[in-house]
Amino acid sequence: MASSPGYSLCFLKLSDALGRKEVRAAWSMLASHSANPSVLFQSPTWTESWLSAGDNRRNEVAVLTNASGVVVGVVPIRYQTASLEFEVGGRVLHRHGLQVANILGSQPLLPDDHEAHATLWEAICRREDSRGGLLFRTLPTDSFTWRALHAHTGRDRLIHPLDGVRRHHYVRLAPSLDACLRRMGRKHRRHLRERLAAFDEDATRGSRLMRVDSPHQVSLLLSLAARVSQRSWQHRELGPRISTARTETRRLTHLASRGVLRSYVLFAREVPCAFVIGYQYKDVFHYVETGYAEDYADLSPGTVLLLMIQQDLVCHRPARWLDFGSGDAPYKARFGTHSTDCASLVVLPGTLFNRALTSAHASFVRARDRLRDVVRGGIGVRGTEFRSAIDRVRR
Repeated sequence: MASSPGYSLCFLKLSDALGRKEVRAAWSMLASHSANPSVLFQSPTWTESWLSAGDNRRNEVAVLTNASGVVVGVVPIRYQTASLEFEVGGRVLHRHGLQVANILGSQPLLPDDHEAHATLWEAICRREDSRGGLLFRTLPTDSFTWRALHAHTGRDRLIHPLDGVRRHHYVRLAPSLDACLRRMGRKHRRHLRERLAAFDEDATRGSRLMRVDSPHQVSLLLSLAARVSQRSWQHRELGPRISTARTETRRLTHLASRGVLRSYVLFAREVPCAFVIGYQYKDVFHYVETGYAEDYADLSPGTVLLLMIQQDLVCHRPARWLDFGSGDAPYKARFGTHSTDCASLVVLPGTLFNRALTSAHASFVRARDRLRDVVRGGIGVRGTEFRSAIDRVRR
């Protein structure tokens, strides 16, 4: 139990927090009123899916009460290893593991009050499981949490972005597919219409979009997604991305039973060629894991799938926003209508070793990003010379 003049904090096992009616009720209410687009990942529904899947990893819930004993904050935490990666061109040259407490959803379900946040940080950092480290996977730079962290992190602690500040893209869903296409240039719009025609179910037999949002479809979804993923560039470059294990089937089945799972598979002449594993919570659709078969690349199945999903999100159980999630891929910037600056932050004890490590990593990331800008034509120097430099680094 930790306390401050205005607040008291205790830590509960995940199963205990979900089982206590007053905590569960407060947790659900806080999640339903949160303006955080990533609130799904800190909701009781999401964390409960781990228990249903038999996930035995170390999870806790911090419960904050005010001076009157009323629950005003519920913060799910996962103790895990975060990686500080020295990566170039998808190849990791060195990886350093950090034991941290992952604050799920990044912006904790707490009052916008500096004292409340300081009470939480101090209590977590004293716990042995975190070894004094905190992790915020996708923290907006304009959020109260960002300001509170920087206000309360003194000389004994340091804040480090794992991969610099990145844009996080969203799509404000248009009322129709035509309205969505009108956002594009004329030439690009014509190109997209031609690609969509190739997947028109009425014109091309066996070409269609399948929505997966019910428990009995989960096994089929994972089987089809795994087939597509094995023929994707992600599998070729990064390895297996889709698990068909029983635990993952149980987790997605639980989410489907709660109305959260919303995934898609695109077929070309009865052959699955692209997929998206996604979730919908309140009015936000989360575009989480995607892939397309490289042998269908000339049909732009990933782009077609994204457009067809947007149309379905307007017509069926409507959503207002599509969240592209972490990462700054060019297609997200091209299709996104709104964006914000975010960072994946770690807060670490300010030891000499940690300061040297994070300083070296920050310098590496800055140099790598400059090199990428040059290769992409962002700086007026011949890109071939720098591609050769990257190849030398890779070797």
